[in-house]
This record gives sequence, structure tokens and C-alpha cells, in this order.
Amino acid sequence: LALGRYARGQVSGTLIAVTGSAGKTTTVAMLADALSPFGSVAQTRDNANLPHGVAWNLASIPWNTRYTILELAIGRMRQNAALAKPDIAIFTNILPAHLEYHHDVETVADRKSAIFSGMAPGAIAILNRDMDQWERVHAAACAQGLRLIHYGRTADCDVQLIGHDARSNLVTVRIGRDVISYVMVA
Repeated sequence: LALGRYARGQVSGTLIAVTGSAGKTTTVAMLADALSPFGSVAQTRDNANLPHGVAWNLASIPWNTRYTILELAIGRMRQNAALAKPDIAIFTNILPAHLEYHHDVETVADRKSAIFSGMAPGAIAILNRDMDQWERVHAAACAQGLRLIHYGRTADCDVQLIGHDARSNLVTVRIGRDVISYVMVA
């Protein structure tokens, strides 16, 4: 843990942390692929997303890596967040995936929202506007003084999914005022 804390203090690039009940690993992998043309990228290895794994990942990357993308699990989230100190946090969703350890989805949302506790005011939280418990997660991000970016299907999102054609893989999104379409490639 001490090695991870030390390494985080040396990292000069942007650290992006991802949490949610589902889709964390996929989001980390897709983001690493998308950011690789813009600089060096390191990402969570071996799904090591609890404190010792977060520390191991931090201690294993070159300090000058442009983008570090870490998956943070609900277990000991405050400790995960304190180690990672994310510049950007991406919150994918809240689902009843952890109910054997947590009483209800409200508790899951509160515990996962602890990701924000390791962030400085003004850092960026990217939230799924369509997720269950959005109000709780949104309130926690606001309480930390974070800048918010919302994505989802509704018109009040900063990044809005307008449509997806499953046959052609054509995706249409609105980012701010711009509407763009692209084909997803498998």
C-alpha cells in the first residue's frame, strides 16, 4: 500500500478511475484503446481493483504514463479512492449486483460514491444519467465540488445517445450541440 501511495505521488499524467456495478472492466479496456493514439496508457491488470491491487497497479506503471485508467471496486472504496486520487471518475451504473454484501441499492450507491472522496474539488465526474440511484450519486459528486459531465439517453445529458442501429452498428450521438454518427467496429 505504501508503494502505491508513493507511486501515485509520482504519476504525472491523468488518472481516470472507473466504478459501477457492471461494465467497469469493459469501460477501462475501451477507454485505454480510445486514448492510446493520444499518449501512453496503463490500465488495471488482472482485475486487481481492491486496495492492494490498486496499489500494485500504481506501483507497476511508469510514472510518466499519460493516462492511467484504474477500475475501483466497491470493497473498501474510500481506501481505493485515497490511493488512486482520480483526476476523472467514471460512474457506469448501480445494479443489485452486490446485495449479498450490502442491504439495498441505496447502500451500493452510497458506498460506490465514495470514489469521489479521493478527488480534489474541480476534478471531473462522468455520470450515467440513466442509472438507478442517479440522484444519490449526483448529490455525492456535487458535495465534493466536482465538475459534472452526464451521459445517457435523455436530452439533458452533455453526451446523449440519440440512436443505435444494431444491424449496421451505426451510432448517433449529440455532444454539446454537435451531432455525430459513426459505425462501431468490433
